[in-house]
Amino acid sequence: MTAISLHQLHFQFSSDRVIFQQLSHSFLPGKQGIVGDNGSGKSVLAALICGQYLPDAGTLIGPISPGFLTQQHYSDRITIADFLGQDARLAALRRVLSGYFSPQDLLLAEDNWLLEEQLRHQLADIHIAADPQREVASLSGGEQTRLMLWKLFTGNHDWLILDEPGNHLDLAGRRWLQQEIERYTGNLLLISHDRDLLEQMPQIHELSDGHLRSYGGNYSLYQQQKQEQHSAQLRQLTHQKEQLKTLRIAQQNSIERAEKRAKSGKKLRDSGSQCLLLLDKMKNSAEMRRSSSLRHADRKIEQTQTTIADMQQKLQQPKALNMVIDTQNKKSRYAVQMDKLIMPYGYQGEITQTIFPGERYWLQGNNGCGKSTLLKILTGKIIPQSGTVKMQGRIAYFDQHQSLLQGSLSVLDNLRYLASGLTESEYRTQLANIGFRRDNVFKLAGSLSGGQRVRLALLAITSGSQPASILLLDEPDNHLDLHARQMFEQAIAGYNGTLMVVSHDRHFIDNIEVTHCLKLMS
Repeated sequence: MTAISLHQLHFQFSSDRVIFQQLSHSFLPGKQGIVGDNGSGKSVLAALICGQYLPDAGTLIGPISPGFLTQQHYSDRITIADFLGQDARLAALRRVLSGYFSPQDLLLAEDNWLLEEQLRHQLADIHIAADPQREVASLSGGEQTRLMLWKLFTGNHDWLILDEPGNHLDLAGRRWLQQEIERYTGNLLLISHDRDLLEQMPQIHELSDGHLRSYGGNYSLYQQQKQEQHSAQLRQLTHQKEQLKTLRIAQQNSIERAEKRAKSGKKLRDSGSQCLLLLDKMKNSAEMRRSSSLRHADRKIEQTQTTIADMQQKLQQPKALNMVIDTQNKKSRYAVQMDKLIMPYGYQGEITQTIFPGERYWLQGNNGCGKSTLLKILTGKIIPQSGTVKMQGRIAYFDQHQSLLQGSLSVLDNLRYLASGLTESEYRTQLANIGFRRDNVFKLAGSLSGGQRVRLALLAITSGSQPASILLLDEPDNHLDLHARQMFEQAIAGYNGTLMVVSHDRHFIDNIEVTHCLKLMS
């Protein structure tokens, strides 16, 4: 079987945006995952491997017949049958059945008289209840993803390259994907932040700083190896600090010995017991040796200080975000009260539910059942068909795009707008605590990474004179990389207000410790 080989690969979008420089790596046949922070170049690498981009330099030996799932969905007016390559055959069958057909139609039909019925059954098997003549663009994001994945899994490809296949899939869809990956016997390269999918991969490759590094084992073993690396780096940092201390002591001892020798030479000179020419020569020689020794010691100290600074920069992590708020609303009888609520679309049953202050609810249900609709009813963005909703406390709505932030405003201005009532010094201090220092507070929110946007949004929600006591999370971790997800989970786990969350990530749900479930049926 063909391996994927990269040698001295160089790729850039522009002169100031170099993605890869002299990247060399091999992907051997089998199943393997690729992880890395958002913006590290994972999707670009996938496009290069599949031939959608050409490298500027270097060599790439890629798949002969790759199957590539991108994060882009269809907008063209193409039918499901046409997407699956069956449109012409279905049209020929219809002409044959109508009695007006040509010999070419008979060749195309090939006795597949039940083809349309078979397609309907196959679509139902992947939870798409649709006519084969329906346009792909009219399907939901999850349905489009399942359709594209099913076509790839049943196709004839020497490699499958799947870029974030779990996006847009609900819990049932993710379980189906896990089963398909388990059953698949070909070569597969999975780019994902989904920990359940990565657990299925026998090898993980990490893309960081334009380089790939391989780790044997699944995601849990990868995490274990990363933790061991981190511990080793901390030990190295401690060693460098001890070495710096030793160098400074040695330098001070050297200075003190030189001063002692100078005093001794001065006494001999004053006593007149030694030849002045000899003493001057000895003094000059000693000063030269001392000067050379001091320069050497200074260089060693400077090099060690630089090494320590570099290591500290790599190991530096923003402070954990404190999401503990004033819980005065816990004295209230309820945080959210829904009485005979009927939504305008999605689940059409009555919803009667009282959510008490501090409770943490997981909204469950398949795609299309109305989970996001219910959250938007609670925020007042959508009017219910009937019934009543009562809320006690300030509400914050947090979705996968952190849309509460205004991309055209600076970090500082976003915080001023969303969390009023603080002094300039308090705003600056709080921003510094989550990694925004000095001129970084003037960066536009639209230019921030996913992790930075999450930290800023969470800070805005829980700061100011009126922090949010009811937090609505609508698939908040959908586009976050693994580092940002872990940071987000830690922050939400510490939130002591009332929580309602929509998510298809069981790891996330388990880690934030939800206390109740509210199920909406399709």
